[in-house]
Amino acid sequence: MKNTGKILVAVFILLAVALLVMVTIGLFLPAEHSYSRNVHFIVPAEEVWEVIYDFASQPKWREDLVDVKRLPDDEGKEIWRETYKDGKVLNFETTEADPPLKLVRTIVGDVSGYQEKWEFRITALSNGGRIAITVHGEIGNPLIRFLSRYVFGYDASISSYMQQLRKRLGK
Repeated sequence: MKNTGKILVAVFILLAVALLVMVTIGLFLPAEHSYSRNVHFIVPAEEVWEVIYDFASQPKWREDLVDVKRLPDDEGKEIWRETYKDGKVLNFETTEADPPLKLVRTIVGDVSGYQEKWEFRITALSNGGRIAITVHGEIGNPLIRFLSRYVFGYDASISSYMQQLRKRLGK
């Protein structure tokens, strides 16, 4: 019984030290980050645009989404609520739409210490189209900053999106 108490105290101290180390490292990581991915498709640029701009249909091809719902516009800008399989809910504002070349969507509302803006640029090519997606983010919480950098990876969401988009467009 005495040893069990000592073990629990030791485990608690180790967890507290690990948490302190993660937060300390997170404090030294930059709050802002950007990352990009691009891919060439053999379908026309207009078709790429139609797929990425049809938000309501995205749960049909995005495995991480359960539902997408149009919310009332905010100052003339479209707001879409995305509900994910893990229970996370994010509201995206369509900040800029220039069909079929550029789409910018920004996460709005209460998002627990981080912000992201997704920029989609589509280029028409002689043999299809190319899409470049750049995510600009800011993470205020140093623990989340550490976990995003070293555990999940900043680019996890964009890599997943690109993989699913490739599958949807048949690449």
